Amino acid sequence: MSIHQFFFRSIILITLVCQSCDSNDITTLYPLDVSQNIQDFFPVNYINSGNDIFIFDEKEDVSLYVINNEKELLEITKKDQIPVIDWQKYTLLIGQYRVPSTAYLFSEQSIQIEKGKQTLLLRLENSLNGWNVITHIYFWGIYEKLPDSKVDLSVEIS
Repeated sequence: MSIHQFFFRSIILITLVCQSCDSNDITTLYPLDVSQNIQDFFPVNYINSGNDIFIFDEKEDVSLYVINNEKELLEITKKDQIPVIDWQKYTLLIGQYRVPSTAYLFSEQSIQIEKGKQTLLLRLENSLNGWNVITHIYFWGIYEKLPDSKVDLSVEIS
């Protein structure tokens, strides 16, 4: 191999390595399908129903709880009986987000994991069929066990 071929191949190899380092490796996790028992425990109506079951501060614009065990769930609920969840396998994310109208609906809920950073992504759409009153929208999802208890929140409204 000539010196020119060696340098040419080295430049190509370095370029490929650098491109793979800069690639956008994002893992997306969606809420899992859960048993009817778990579904029945959490609110079906996401507007104004969360505080019937959970202890959320109505003065807060945003609340996000990362729940990894039964004790943590009991600390935020008003109920004595909670559903059985395999906490070795799953993490519960639950919270509230203040919206300017009851017309907002979820279009997507997922966790984006990029370079070790976990972000709960909520996409909301305005259905234009609601009351113009400031309220909270409540969300929850059971996910595969997350490696870290720190989760950021990102809300996109369209």
